[in-house]
Amino acid sequence: MMLRSACLVAAFGIAVFGITVQPAAAQSVAASDPESVLQAIRAHGHKAKLEHDSEGYPIIHVTRAGINYAVYFYGCDGNPADCRDLQFSSGFDVEPALTDAWANAWNRQWVAGRAEVDEEGDPRLTYFVTTGSGLPEENFREIMQVWDVTLDGFMEDIGW
Repeated sequence: MMLRSACLVAAFGIAVFGITVQPAAAQSVAASDPESVLQAIRAHGHKAKLEHDSEGYPIIHVTRAGINYAVYFYGCDGNPADCRDLQFSSGFDVEPALTDAWANAWNRQWVAGRAEVDEEGDPRLTYFVTTGSGLPEENFREIMQVWDVTLDGFMEDIGW
C-alpha cells in the first residue's frame, strides 16, 4: 500500500507540476578546469600530460600517432583558474623551407586551423577553441575530430 501511495504521489507530481527526473548532467570540458581537458584528450585516444609553464599557466603536451602537439590555455585574465580558451598547436621542421605565401594558400583552403611559417620556413598549425564556462564532452569530441582531420591534412600538405 505504501509503494502504491508513493507511485500515485509521483504520478500526481508529474501530471500537475510537470516534475520530471533529469538524467545526470554530462561532464563539461572547460579551459578553467585543465584536468577536464586532459581527460577529454585522453578519452579521444591521445597520450597527454598536464604541466605548467613558468608563470603557472597549464599546458598539455600530447602525442598522437607519433606526432607531438601542445594545448595552450588563454583568456585567463592573470589567473590560471579563469582560463576560457584553448589553442592546439603543432610545429614541424621541413626541407625545403615553406613561405608565407604557402601558408596563406593553405589558410584559404582550410576552414579549421591556421597555418603559419616561422622565420626559418618551418610550418606550424594552430587551432583556437573557446570553451567559455564549459562544453559538453560530445562537443569536445567533435572538436578533437576536427583537429585530427585538420592536422592530418596539414601533415600531408607539408609532406610529413
